[in-house]
This record gives sequence, structure tokens and C-alpha cells, in this order.
Amino acid sequence: MSKDSPNPTSQVFDKLQRIKYDELQFFKNYFKDVSVLYTMIGCGWCTKCLPAVEKAVQEAKSNNPVLHVVYNDSPEEITEKEDIKGFPTLRRYKGTEAFLEYKGPRTTESYLKFLA
Repeated sequence: MSKDSPNPTSQVFDKLQRIKYDELQFFKNYFKDVSVLYTMIGCGWCTKCLPAVEKAVQEAKSNNPVLHVVYNDSPEEITEKEDIKGFPTLRRYKGTEAFLEYKGPRTTESYLKFLA
């Protein structure tokens, strides 16, 4: 795990936790409820949504982490594994299974409701 990864023993998560894709499975297994924001470098929509998601995470102060996975180059293999159709994608997982994908407006208030 990288030095910037969240400490899984923390009780409150009030910032977006950037992780590497290979760390994602650990967090899905460790936490009962985890949200993941998938973005890609060079994606204009990703750049626009990031500040609103970050603010929503700060306001939510959840006991469940919100993870940020960023793809650098060609994400084809990972998008197939996670069945991602486009960027940005925000999902909630119960264990390792995705159970809800965000489809609403890209506003802090809407993200906050999704993450609550």
C-alpha cells in the first residue's frame, strides 16, 4: 500500500483518498460500504466534477471512505474488469459488489446525497 493511502483504522474520512487501482480490492474487502470515483487524466468532465466531489466528501465526513482511482494511460483492461462505460464514474460498493452508480447532476449537493 502506498504511503498516501488511507489508514483503514480511521473512523472518519473527510477527504477524497487517492489510491492505485491495485489497492482497490483491499478497500472493497475491508470496508462494508465504500464509494469509488474513477477518473482519467485528460478527461474534461473529470476535471470539472472533482472539486464538487471533494467538497461533498469533506461535508459528509463519513465512516466509509471515498476512494479516487485515476487512470493515466489506456485504461481498457481496468475498465473491462470494473465494467466502466465512461469517465467520471462514481460507484458505491457493498463489499466487492457495486450496488449503486451515480447518475445525477455534477453538483456538491447531489454528490453529498449520494455519499450519505
